[in-house]
Amino acid sequence: MESWIYGFPKNKKDEAARWLKELNFSFVIMDWNRENIDLALGNGLKVYVCVQAYSRNHFGDEKYLSMDINGNRQVWFRSTCPNQKEVQQFQRHWISQMLEKENVEGIFLDGIRFASPASGRDAFFTCFCSECQKKAEIIGFNFEKIKKDVSALYRFIQSGQDYFLWKELL
Repeated sequence: MESWIYGFPKNKKDEAARWLKELNFSFVIMDWNRENIDLALGNGLKVYVCVQAYSRNHFGDEKYLSMDINGNRQVWFRSTCPNQKEVQQFQRHWISQMLEKENVEGIFLDGIRFASPASGRDAFFTCFCSECQKKAEIIGFNFEKIKKDVSALYRFIQSGQDYFLWKELL
């Protein structure tokens, strides 16, 4: 069984790396930081780099954001809509480049999903953009029915009404 840890402490990184190896830790998952990667590798630890999936950092145009049930673009977890083709292409290229030039075991993709309830109500009720509609229809979903039912649920939650009244909204 291999033991791992996420990152190094802010202080005494050299000491921590040596200590982890002495305690038979096998690998470290960490942010993409050249100094920390070199430190881990230099102490005989394997490295997995943790990066945010579908990061908005490279896509400033709002058209890449997820769209909520009301047609508004939403920012959640600093991410874009996972079904945007340009975002997917960039993500694959970026990861390939990182694996080619870094001496790491692999990449850990954080946030490789749609928004969760923890992202807030409006962000959770995404994505209804045209790319997601196309994808849903390709895999056989009735997008208009989904949108209608999700819209009813959104209105119900927003209204704060009793659960048994929800069926009336459908």
